[in-house]
Amino acid sequence: MIVYHAKINDYTKHYMKHILFFISLIFCSIIINAQNKTVAMAQFKAMSNAVFISQPYIQTLQKTKSSAMTQATENKLIQIFFLADGIKNNSIELDGWTLNEGGYGFTIYFKPGFKNGTWKTNAKDNYNTAVSYIDIRFNFEKKDTVLVLYHYSKAKKLLSRTNFLKSNAAFSTGGYSGYLHYQVNKTLLAGKWTDNDMSVEFTCEGKVNGFNDAVKYEMELFTLKPTMQGNKIYDAVTFTNATGNTKNYLWLMEENKLILYERLDKDNYMYKPGKLLYTLEKNE
Repeated sequence: MIVYHAKINDYTKHYMKHILFFISLIFCSIIINAQNKTVAMAQFKAMSNAVFISQPYIQTLQKTKSSAMTQATENKLIQIFFLADGIKNNSIELDGWTLNEGGYGFTIYFKPGFKNGTWKTNAKDNYNTAVSYIDIRFNFEKKDTVLVLYHYSKAKKLLSRTNFLKSNAAFSTGGYSGYLHYQVNKTLLAGKWTDNDMSVEFTCEGKVNGFNDAVKYEMELFTLKPTMQGNKIYDAVTFTNATGNTKNYLWLMEENKLILYERLDKDNYMYKPGKLLYTLEKNE
């Protein structure tokens, strides 16, 4: 009988070791998940109401010096918005926009992605069917906060990554589009320009001083059919005075010169350039 009880005790000890091992795994998992959630909550709360803009879009804009030309290659996901009320218990909801429409939002889960420091999402790439998974992370580079989207295949192979830069616009005039306009203004027009008769200053916020009686300006960032004449593609801009009256122009940028043309009515969704009105030179 003593031997029998000894065997039962040995079996019980072996069984209990396994139970304790699995319990420890469960507790470790709970602790890790809690730590992941704490880290995620801290990162995402710091990004409340933040807006991120596609770095490839900005880089193409710098190269082409034309929103119409940039639209041709970069009208994908352009802006990502962290909503103030988007943080949930185990996730955060974001909104996403192309140049002309929204509805590209997605959810970030407080669960680690494939790479260290990344988080899982349910984001979809509507322009590349080879992408099955998209993870996300923050990089803090000098003064910039960079949001990185990692695109993976179904076999979990990294296909590409896209950087989004945090907007430093301190305003939201114009709603969501206000942040993108700020970045485009900053990239293309912000600064001082002169010709023989006037000295003009454009701000990132869309204000203008010295251009006739205009007090603000707005560039057209999306068009159904860009205005073309020969090998030139024209952009559109609208100036508004203090009483709300508007004046429309087409413009080209050649080296450090801003060339403004009369804008004629649309014909088959496309503006027509009229006579040349102003040639402004950038003050470096």
